[in-house]
Amino acid sequence: MAVLNPDVIVFGGEAFDTSLIREIHEQMTYYTPQESMPHILHDSSGATGIEGLILSCRSYLTTYTKVVQNIGV
Repeated sequence: MAVLNPDVIVFGGEAFDTSLIREIHEQMTYYTPQESMPHILHDSSGATGIEGLILSCRSYLTTYTKVVQNIGV
């Protein structure tokens, strides 16, 4: 997955505890300019990932319009 300049990164699930998120944040400071550093949050809800994916897809579907013209050969 590639995301350019997110405002927030949300980690979910049991694998991400406070110390791991702190370490991720620390590593990100080496590669990310301070003015572009996203907020990092942890959500222990099991539905966080799928609900975020659904909202993202719905937003994309309702705001994306593509005009295609077929002029033939």
